[in-house]
Amino acid sequence: MKAKLIPLLALAASAPASNAAVFIQELFDNISSADVTLNGAGDTTSSLGLTGTWLTNGSEGIFTANNFNVDGASLPGLPSNGGANGGIWNNTGGWNTNIYATRPLAAPIDFNVDRIIYFSVRLKNDGDTSMGVGFASGDTAADQFVGAGFTWNNAIPLGSSSNVAGNASYISHGVLDNTVDNGVYGIRVFDGQGTINGYGLLVGQITIKATGDDQIQIKRYSENETIDNDLDAIVWSTSTTVNSSMLASRLLLWINGQGNGELDAIRFGDTWTDVTGVELAGAGQPALSGASVVNITATGAQASANLFTSPANVTLHWDTFDAGVGAWANANPLGSRPVGAVSGGITGLAPDTLYFYRFHAVNADAEPDLEAWSEPAKSFVTPPTGLALTDVVAGPFSAFEVDIVWTDTFSTESGFIVQRSAAGANAWVNVGTAPANATVFTDKYSGLLPNTSYDYRVIATNASGNSDPSNVSTTTTLEATPLETKLLINFDGTLDGTIYTPSLNEVDLTGTFKANGAPVVNGGVAVLNPGNENGPDGFDIDPVSLGNLTTQNWVAEAVVTYQSSGDTMTTPVLMDVQGDCNIRLRDELDANALQMFYWNGSAVKQAYTTLPPNGLQVHIAYAWDASTTTLTGYVNGVAFGSLSGGAFQTPDTSTLSFGYFGRTGFEGRGIEGTLNAVAFQAGTAAFNPATGFLILPESQTFAEWIGSFPVGDQAGFDDDADGDGLSNGVEAFLGTNPSTQNGSGISGITTNGTITTFSHPKANPPVSDVTGSYEWSLDLATWYAGDGVEGPVDGPTVTIPATAGATVTATSSVPTARIFIRIVAED
Repeated sequence: MKAKLIPLLALAASAPASNAAVFIQELFDNISSADVTLNGAGDTTSSLGLTGTWLTNGSEGIFTANNFNVDGASLPGLPSNGGANGGIWNNTGGWNTNIYATRPLAAPIDFNVDRIIYFSVRLKNDGDTSMGVGFASGDTAADQFVGAGFTWNNAIPLGSSSNVAGNASYISHGVLDNTVDNGVYGIRVFDGQGTINGYGLLVGQITIKATGDDQIQIKRYSENETIDNDLDAIVWSTSTTVNSSMLASRLLLWINGQGNGELDAIRFGDTWTDVTGVELAGAGQPALSGASVVNITATGAQASANLFTSPANVTLHWDTFDAGVGAWANANPLGSRPVGAVSGGITGLAPDTLYFYRFHAVNADAEPDLEAWSEPAKSFVTPPTGLALTDVVAGPFSAFEVDIVWTDTFSTESGFIVQRSAAGANAWVNVGTAPANATVFTDKYSGLLPNTSYDYRVIATNASGNSDPSNVSTTTTLEATPLETKLLINFDGTLDGTIYTPSLNEVDLTGTFKANGAPVVNGGVAVLNPGNENGPDGFDIDPVSLGNLTTQNWVAEAVVTYQSSGDTMTTPVLMDVQGDCNIRLRDELDANALQMFYWNGSAVKQAYTTLPPNGLQVHIAYAWDASTTTLTGYVNGVAFGSLSGGAFQTPDTSTLSFGYFGRTGFEGRGIEGTLNAVAFQAGTAAFNPATGFLILPESQTFAEWIGSFPVGDQAGFDDDADGDGLSNGVEAFLGTNPSTQNGSGISGITTNGTITTFSHPKANPPVSDVTGSYEWSLDLATWYAGDGVEGPVDGPTVTIPATAGATVTATSSVPTARIFIRIVAED
């Protein structure tokens, strides 16, 4: 609370001068000869009311320079300099809330003494920067402060959890304790979100009260804006109160963020004129500001402004160019108006036209004639209502793409809206937008179907409305072309260095299939990176000759046997299409995941399944559907997930790689293992996973299956080569690796005493001469078939039907306290 008694010494030290003047000023003229920290800087030729040097807190990235002033195109107010460049800019590189700077005042400001202080500062907050100025009682965390400034792009005011205060002017007060709640970046009050992201002049009034609350009011002015000249009529951007009793001994400024924001020309004075250069209006002098326009139609609009200080005869002018204070082509005399809001109609307009407007006021007294104009360069556009494009033509580019072209006949459009309907249905939907002055748009990635007819039309739009729809153009997408085998390599060819020569039964329509690193090809198998997961070995093609793969359907396949280290710090790439669409072993957080990944330009899309066991030959594929922008992954022909979110990005259109990551500049991250075959097919026909894979292995016999694992003389059906409690035959039924311990094959068990469900893997494709069934027991001694017939005398029976899926349901004829179930494999 305010102190009731005022120390005489403090009163004398902070009493204002008898004549109004700027008593604190820093224009930063020639403050440095290079980009250096503000810390330690002292007086410049423009310094006034300051002593000592600047002290930065939290960062020395508050930088000075002598190669700029904060002027913008036409920022109002007093000059930004006294004859030389210089200012403050942000080089802090972050949003730490403990970043600020202080400098001692020559004469402290006592907040126990009645006084009105005005201030101004020139700011530039584009590029995500917050900044401001104020007073502080010292330079430590416990010292009080008051101040005002501009916020970051994203800012949350105190007492809120919502990002509603970004790019706004704001007032802050508290203590310099480096927290958002109390420090200089704490937003007490603010004007509208998004009201300033660039150059601005911030002017404020601090009304200090010896008793009761002090008041802080600020007004933000943008480029080309007129500074108010009547403080009785001013509309402040925002204001608040604070009960401070500090003895302000420091000038305070702050700046931080990721952008190169700027701060310049700090002034504190006793009058509005001291800090703005604007003389306050006298008797009979009218003033106009706040001009705006609403209810804009193709033929008219309603304009309004605020008339200050004096009644006046007001006229509203408009034209197709800014006539300044000269002669305007059109006028609406509004007559004698009292102080307050004035408004009038703008008529006789044409659609799709840019208009400027301005109010003119002349005082009602005969002598002298005092006049005022509202802000210059105020404009609006009329909507293009009643106008339409007349030559829109749509034509097919592919089975999934249509090109729409037109002639731009509009003058003020901000863009075009492209609409589509099934032919003749008149059911229009927006399929995209084109920028101003565009004459072509390609409809793709929007669900188009091959050999299908569509209607198209185009609508121009601007800030005030839309044009009429254009003529309708009907077109039919091209017929789907069957998926064609572009690449089929089973490694029966020869490899010499990186040059691969395909065998007669292999296909490479691109003529570019080659090796990377030093893989070894022998006997229909390519060996990659032995003992060196994430090595450089792999194969790739240049798919440029295949056309735009984002607008075609395609399928990439590999038959692979790999060793996975389980290191989540790395994610070896099995297949990649053009740099950002791939299948990876593992995830950065999960060593047991197989990951399908793509980047759509703004977000990562990922799908996962369990990583197949090490050492087990597996068919892995992923397929792109261009019509629906959907990527689907497959393991042994079974889909494990789909991703849809727009087209995948193609940062390297010259590579399509297998066994490693082939993107230029990122080559490597290869798997450790072998490739038995790779394939790629593309076209516009739909992919059928039931029949469409090129290299999905056919069923193997048990002998063929066990022969692909290093089990030595433990290759029998009933042997347990890896000692994990599962016989080789059961592992063949499950599709697990018989040479690596896998633990129990059953998981996910739930029961209510009558119905028991559980899951287990199944070989896909199944081993041709291996079948599996289920047995159950109440005591682990006597086992019964799960056929719903066998069971103990006067006891339950259990039905456990075979299933094509991985989840099995066992149903008991009566509830049981417990039940045991096992898998039985037979050859």
